[in-house]
Amino acid sequence: MRKHPDADAFVREHLRHPAHATTRLAFADWLDETGTPSNAAWAHYIRLREEADRHAPDSEEQQRLLRQADRFATKVSAKLTLAARVFARDPELILQLIPAANVTFRLETFEPPRSILGLVPESVAIEKNLLPLALHGNTLFLVTDRANHDAANVLGCILNKEVILVSTDRLGLSSIASAFGHTEETFDSVFREYSYLPLLPNDPPTLNEEADPRSAAVRFVNMLFREAIERRADRIHISPEPTGMHVTYVADVWVQYGWVPPRFQFPALARIALMARIPVEWTHPHPTTLIPIMGEFQLQVAGIQFCVRVTMTPSPDGPTTQIDLNRESLPST
Repeated sequence: MRKHPDADAFVREHLRHPAHATTRLAFADWLDETGTPSNAAWAHYIRLREEADRHAPDSEEQQRLLRQADRFATKVSAKLTLAARVFARDPELILQLIPAANVTFRLETFEPPRSILGLVPESVAIEKNLLPLALHGNTLFLVTDRANHDAANVLGCILNKEVILVSTDRLGLSSIASAFGHTEETFDSVFREYSYLPLLPNDPPTLNEEADPRSAAVRFVNMLFREAIERRADRIHISPEPTGMHVTYVADVWVQYGWVPPRFQFPALARIALMARIPVEWTHPHPTTLIPIMGEFQLQVAGIQFCVRVTMTPSPDGPTTQIDLNRESLPST
């Protein structure tokens, strides 16, 4: 939404006094006066939602008006950034003003109600990077930072609900794990929710977590590479800190992946070092006076060949690691 003092004032007034339909309708009039097609569609959306609220819930007339509002919603270009807890507290408060697809939700301090978390299997939430946000009537809102339309359709069929995906700027594995009640002590159990797939030719076909404590790190690193490739990232950046590792993918923009507890730092970095034929000693904390070290290895995923270059730069908390994923053409047969 173009920054405008009148528009900002209308939005703030609506959030302060959501029950005042007069404020929303006055905002719709102002949108019409701007003369832009997108704002005109937004005005129609607000008026249709307001008219729908005057009819009995789930009545045929209400549903007809809501369907009309949804058709105008696709033409609204305005964007709003909002704390997730505000939407979860009263979804209708926001839906009366703007389509959910036009809102980016901030997740700080947000804790989904346990009743809503129970609707989505934890393994699905982790694999598809989804977090339940709110249940409004028969509509379940899931927050995500990627395209997950297939998962939304499947969940909708299983739950017999309408499932709508809404956006957030970042949703890391740690946020999902925390919402489902995991802490650092049980973080390795979160990794086990992922289907293990070997990544390198010498990877074992299965993992025995009980017999080999390093297997959680193997699962995590394999997952890290596969998800980066799935997101079409060309770089992975790992930054160790005293509180754990922060991992980001780099594609067209920086995409936050999440936080990994400190006790997984050395096993994960050690596996990456061994893959790139870098001495494991470089994964320990070192003075920053040491020069970076580089290594390479070949990787094939989903029929695509990659030349992977790993650069480890020493730091007091462990090496800052940059992983470049360079796609190569496979030779024709």
